[in-house]
Amino acid sequence: MRAPRIRSVPFACSFVILTNVVVTWTIQLPTIHKPILEYFGFRQTQTAWQAQTLFTGEGSLLHPKLPVFGYPWEVPFEMPIFQLSASWLMRLFDLPSDAASRLASLIWFSLCLFPLGWICRRFLGLREAAICVTVFSFSPIALIVNRAALIEYCAVFFALFFVVFVIRFVDSDGLHNLAIAAVVGSLAGLVKSTTFIAALIFVAVLCGSHLLQRHSAIKGPIRSLSLLAIPILISLVATLWWTRHADAIKNASDATRWLTSRNLTSWNFGTLQQRWYRPNYNVLLDNFDTMFGTLSLGFLLLSLPLLFDSGRRSQLLLSSVIATGATVFLFFNLYVEHTYYFVAISPYAALAVTGIISSIAHDLSAKKPLLGAVVTGVLVLALLSTSLLKASDSLQYMRSGADNYNTELQDLVSPETYVLVADSDWNPEFLYGNQRRGVMLNNPGMNMDFLRRMPDLERYGFIVGPEYDLELFSLKRYTSPMKTDVFRISNQLADLPSNSFALDSQPQPSSLARSTLTLTCDGSDVLMPTQLPPNTRVVVPESPTHQLSFTNAASLIPTGVVLVPTKAANSSKQVGISCVGGGPLQMVVESNRP
Repeated sequence: MRAPRIRSVPFACSFVILTNVVVTWTIQLPTIHKPILEYFGFRQTQTAWQAQTLFTGEGSLLHPKLPVFGYPWEVPFEMPIFQLSASWLMRLFDLPSDAASRLASLIWFSLCLFPLGWICRRFLGLREAAICVTVFSFSPIALIVNRAALIEYCAVFFALFFVVFVIRFVDSDGLHNLAIAAVVGSLAGLVKSTTFIAALIFVAVLCGSHLLQRHSAIKGPIRSLSLLAIPILISLVATLWWTRHADAIKNASDATRWLTSRNLTSWNFGTLQQRWYRPNYNVLLDNFDTMFGTLSLGFLLLSLPLLFDSGRRSQLLLSSVIATGATVFLFFNLYVEHTYYFVAISPYAALAVTGIISSIAHDLSAKKPLLGAVVTGVLVLALLSTSLLKASDSLQYMRSGADNYNTELQDLVSPETYVLVADSDWNPEFLYGNQRRGVMLNNPGMNMDFLRRMPDLERYGFIVGPEYDLELFSLKRYTSPMKTDVFRISNQLADLPSNSFALDSQPQPSSLARSTLTLTCDGSDVLMPTQLPPNTRVVVPESPTHQLSFTNAASLIPTGVVLVPTKAANSSKQVGISCVGGGPLQMVVESNRP
């Protein structure tokens, strides 16, 4: 793999790169202020919100904040290096977090073109480097993701520079190249470990093929390449350290424990059964077609006969194809579920496609140079035209999306009040758009014990979600509906709807009329709101042996809690209360009316 040292990307290639950057930015900048909802809104809003908390000083590199699971508002995944760069842009240009995050993504994407051009020129030549960065820049996935508030191109930038300095070390043995490789490799792993693994696969195959082609003088290369274990080990240790740090934070809370790396193993890698399930490969092919185009897939298939030829072109093709395929196969489920993961393999796909074009052009140019140049131009134009055609609907969608967030919650909830969100998984789009903190309830880690133990439960004043959730409403004293899907929590009986009643364990002032009520705790004795006067409070004594059951509740609720069941808007059926545990339960009925 040794060749004359390449000190920089030459001016001609730099001109092509800058041209690509100008065209890309011309396409994307007009929509930089659009809400980050068009694609991958779930992940985009997570990223932009962490950038915002870094800007305000609430979050830090080691403790990024994402206020969706309650105090201490932390759900760390990657080290927020991308988010930090976006926070700097917020400060520098006075931008909101979503626009700054979009701009940061464009900048990181543009920077990726320089190491990618260097790698391609190192193996194929200047013309091919220009082709490669152009194919990379205008692939459908690039046009969709490079202006999204995602960490993808930040991770790709560091991963590609890791590849560059590994190659430079193999070329020149300079120890400074090892040191730089260790730094940028660590940053790649900290930003996104799955993207760094793709780069590791690429350089491993590259170095292995280098050894095989130098078999006559193998001792020197082995001694030199063994030193590459140093930056690789350092990068992996940094990645492992961050993973354990993030896991320790997530493991400290019931709400986030399910998101530790151990609990996400099957999600990240997939299962053996998934890999045997044929329809999953149809999904992968559809995703690849959407992200790169059928023509690109055809070029990759054309590369197979050339993988085991000798020479630098075959080295690059072999490394690129294996890095692309092995990364997808390793993180199988991620590539089935999320198309934006294809960003990690996009540089290697671009290198492989360029290698095939280079091979075709080389064979033709050897006999007919003009024909080779014409065929090369036609192939590149065919790739670009199919890419733009594939991306045209996406670009139109990105321009026609919503110009504003849904901010209805801001009119009801002050910034100091937190909300419980019961009907949107843990997607932060709604909370981010309204700039309100809360707890997202629909996730595997949520339970009522966690909610009752929240140290700032008194600050939660609204419930956003289904028309009633009896277990959820038992958290606070009284709850009354403001709208069909937004409920205000209130301590006032007068705020309750007429078809509701309140349970309490705290007797009120003696001015209220009182009567006694006995409920048989066998599950069959049901108390309905219509059996009580309006604005009535039922005092339920604390009893470890008795538990209340509601006609539409999935589980029992301890006695002594406060709850207001209401009638569903689309149903006349009211919620009734029964008791289990055996024996009678004496209750006191307090009413505003004597």
